[in-house]
Amino acid sequence: MLTEERFLKILGYLTAYYNTFKFDLVDDKGQPSFQFKVWYDVFKGFDEDMVVMAVQAYCRSNVYAPQSPTSILHYMKERLTKKMMSGEEAWEAVHKALTQGGYHYAREIKTAYEVKEPVLYATYERLRNRFDGLLTADVPYVRKDFIETYNALMKDHVHERIVGKSDGFLEIERKTSNKLIGKGE
Repeated sequence: MLTEERFLKILGYLTAYYNTFKFDLVDDKGQPSFQFKVWYDVFKGFDEDMVVMAVQAYCRSNVYAPQSPTSILHYMKERLTKKMMSGEEAWEAVHKALTQGGYHYAREIKTAYEVKEPVLYATYERLRNRFDGLLTADVPYVRKDFIETYNALMKDHVHERIVGKSDGFLEIERKTSNKLIGKGE
């Protein structure tokens, strides 16, 4: 879990790296600034090493300083997405298991991908009935549906891994917003 002290150092790294990155770390009283609290609120649930690596990688890959915490979150999502299979690659893997696995293709897919590629496996499970007795003429339609479903699930998976559980996200956002912004007085 990321501490405020460690996050101050991470933001200090950003201000040192980008000479145009202006960030008020502390207020006039020497306390963490409102700007710091807002940024910290976004990252406080993250693993410290993950934030450090993300910020350092962001700096090495981007000419311009982040405009908001969302800039770094977006960068983290892009990096995670690039590490995953594309929809086409996922389809090829499942299609290969179907054609080479014979009667036991379902076991082959579960063994090979349930843990290693959870999005691929979730897509297969969602469309599983479409694979039973798949006719050659239906392959292009199933392929299209598989790739569309995989891409949608991958987007959700990446969002969940980076931003948090999508169900309940608004509830979490509302609770933290009240603490930082106040109750509208």
